[in-house]
Amino acid sequence: MRVAGLGSTSSNGAIDDVDAAALGYAPGDDVRFSYRGGTTAESPYTVGDTTNDLRTSARHLRNLLARIEAENPGIPIDIVAHSQGGLVARTALTDEGEPTDPRLPKVNAFVTLGTPHLGAPAATGLTMAGHTTVGELLLAGTHDVLPEEIDPAGTSVKQMAEHSEFLARLKRTPLPAGLKVTSIGAREDVTVPAGRTVLAGAHNVTVSAPGHLDDHGRLPGSPQAQREIALALAGATPTCQTFADAMADAAVSGFIYSAETTLGAAAWAGGRALDRHIPSVTIPRRSPHAPPR
Repeated sequence: MRVAGLGSTSSNGAIDDVDAAALGYAPGDDVRFSYRGGTTAESPYTVGDTTNDLRTSARHLRNLLARIEAENPGIPIDIVAHSQGGLVARTALTDEGEPTDPRLPKVNAFVTLGTPHLGAPAATGLTMAGHTTVGELLLAGTHDVLPEEIDPAGTSVKQMAEHSEFLARLKRTPLPAGLKVTSIGAREDVTVPAGRTVLAGAHNVTVSAPGHLDDHGRLPGSPQAQREIALALAGATPTCQTFADAMADAAVSGFIYSAETTLGAAAWAGGRALDRHIPSVTIPRRSPHAPPR
């Protein structure tokens, strides 16, 4: 079961870069979740559908999993999710009902790629900006100009902000007992820094997926991620890192996180400063009796 992330469509998503054939799956055993419910083959979806409430998306996924179990009783499945998709799948397996629900199939392995389990600083920055009048207008204007792109003020974006109610609730919900989870982050991911992909109770691993500032999108198809996915599906532990690599991962991820947090705070502060001046600005208006020019 593939679960794509924010900004994907039924025909385009980084999760499609995972080589299922190389992992041993037959074509008929490889399905992708649709944010409109069911599979993408049954129900195509658009970018806009990925900004809906993540709990709604999780219910759609949970219903699909229950249907798969009913049609293939007793057969275990693997879930591989990218970015936001990891939160959707995690919610479907924990927060949206009883984890031991007998209607759900046994999950052999759950793998997330670049998932902001601790929140995404970019989402935090956008949400903070939206708390100012100027920022709210800019976000709405951006979406008006680019309606086919991700709505920067979308519900799922706000839910992925650090300290959101959604993430706080999900954190309080433990993973199902016995579920094997692997969370994979990319060292130079500027969308979701590797340090934000850490999930308690999971095998957490950081890989290098060079993409020239596009590590987030390139992560699922990278050879390093493919290797870690294969290990996770086999029930093996992740590749051991050297101490130097682990320190480099922490340093690079920490730098990216600090930089993005600073930018988000600056955007919020700038918006607040502009808000204070907006009420004092008066726009000259022509008198209704003024002669035409």
